[in-house]
Amino acid sequence: MPRNWSREELAATLRANPGLRVAEQPLARRVEITPPISTRTETPHRNAANSVHELMACPSYQGALGPEDQLSYAVATELRRLTHKGLLRAVWFGIPIQHPAGGKYAMLAQAKRTALGGVPGCPDFGVMWGTGSGFIELKVDDPQGRLLATDAGLTGWRKGRRTYLRGKQRLFQAWAEMFHVKHAVCRSVGEVVAVLKQWGVLA
Repeated sequence: MPRNWSREELAATLRANPGLRVAEQPLARRVEITPPISTRTETPHRNAANSVHELMACPSYQGALGPEDQLSYAVATELRRLTHKGLLRAVWFGIPIQHPAGGKYAMLAQAKRTALGGVPGCPDFGVMWGTGSGFIELKVDDPQGRLLATDAGLTGWRKGRRTYLRGKQRLFQAWAEMFHVKHAVCRSVGEVVAVLKQWGVLA
């Protein structure tokens, strides 16, 4: 309980302690009151659709692309279009774990990617939704030969080719199927669209 001082006691205490100050009124306890959440000044959450559009932004790429990279580019472009239109009801992403072929640099690059969690044989695209997930591996289907210009200006001929799953890609496919994760091999944008419809994630 607070003590009731007499005038004489107070005067004697002030003389003995010249630095002491006495308030005329009792000091009120200062209580920090946290404002309700509704009145706090915070950055408003952005609309989820706007966030998706921001994620789908893609810079222009002007470099050369190989056959499978060209297919991957076309598939990614179509997936962005379907996402913008709200037709694709899933989260998707490309898995760029390819590495340069040949040389010491390629070996170091592959070792680093694997150490950081890259799994050899991993497909090109991953798709995830509320009740499942799947992988899409892209393979080129180019049955016709074509003329190619070499660095020396000479013209060469490349035979048509059709690529297939091989080595660790087959092992990854078996791993996915072991845990009932969908896995598909596609050779065109149309096949990717058909697979997504089959999986029930594309309107």
